[in-house]
Amino acid sequence: MAQRRKKRIWKAVRYGLLLLAMYVLQALVFSHFRIFGCVPMLFPAAVVGVALLDEPYPAAAFGLTAGVLCDVSLNQATVIFTVLFTAAAMGIAALAQRVVTRGVLSYFVLTLALLIVTAFVQMFTLLFFDRQSASVLLKMALLQTGVSLAFAVPTYPVARAVSVT
Repeated sequence: MAQRRKKRIWKAVRYGLLLLAMYVLQALVFSHFRIFGCVPMLFPAAVVGVALLDEPYPAAAFGLTAGVLCDVSLNQATVIFTVLFTAAAMGIAALAQRVVTRGVLSYFVLTLALLIVTAFVQMFTLLFFDRQSASVLLKMALLQTGVSLAFAVPTYPVARAVSVT
């Protein structure tokens, strides 16, 4: 019993270090260094990686924390990423237990899907309330998704390493 508890504590520490690294990169590096004019989203790839490789409740806790940190790092006034990443983590972890394989192909497909949803969430207010051009927003969303997906490549082995029990 004590051995299992010790493993859970060390996993939580590893998850915390991954979240800290993602936050530092997202808030301190990429907020000042844009790639093709957009800020890559790092948290979705980490959320998918952990959710794909872990159980639903630890994945949901990781998604919740990642969402809070994402909202803070992007100076969001809402908790939209907190809700989105928590629900995505639980859903992906449940899918990984029953439907999808826990491999690299599933990781990239699910990361792409979450990045697209994330981009839509980011442009929702601009599109429907600020009446911004849909074509400009779509172009920016696709560009951000592509740049962010490139950062999913190094994130997968890191998420795999920290998710090991």
